[in-house]
Amino acid sequence: MIDKSSLDKYTKWFQEELAVVDTVAQVTLKGHLRIEELLEEILSLYFFHTEHLEEANLRFYQKLSIARGLALRKNQISIWKLIGAINSLRNELAHSKNGPKRQQKIALIRQLYLDETKEVTDLSGYAELPDEQVIAYACAVSIGFLHIFLEDSKAFKNLVMALDKNLNG
Repeated sequence: MIDKSSLDKYTKWFQEELAVVDTVAQVTLKGHLRIEELLEEILSLYFFHTEHLEEANLRFYQKLSIARGLALRKNQISIWKLIGAINSLRNELAHSKNGPKRQQKIALIRQLYLDETKEVTDLSGYAELPDEQVIAYACAVSIGFLHIFLEDSKAFKNLVMALDKNLNG
C-alpha cells in the first residue's frame, strides 16, 4: 500500500501536470481519435460479420494499411502519408512528454500538409502558424478525405448487397 507522503507527492505532481494544457497534444489526440473512428467505420463496411474484425484487435497502422489497400484508385496518394504522420506524432506524444522527436514529427506534418494543400490553399503566413493550428488543419483534411472514402464505401456496400439480393433472393 502507498504511504501518505508518496500519495501526496504524486497527487501534487499530477495536478501540476494537468494545470498546463498541451494544445498540440490535445489537437493531435482528438484528431487522431476521429481518424481512427473513420478507419473503423470504413473497414466495417467491407465485413459482413464485423465481430471478426473486432476480434482481430487491429492497431491503428494495421487499420490504415488495410483501408489503403481497399482504396481502388487512391492507394498511392499522399494523404495516406499525412495520416500516418499524424499517427506517428500521436504515438510520440503518448509515450514521451516533450521528446526530441516531437518537433521532427510536427515538421513532417507541416511539410506533408503543405504538399497536400498548396494548390488549393492561400499559404501566406503558413510558416508562422502555431503547430496546433497546422495539426488541426492536417487532421481536418485527413478527416475530409476519409469521409469521402466512407461514402464511397457505403455505396460499394449497397451495390454488393443489391447484387446478393438479385442472385440469392
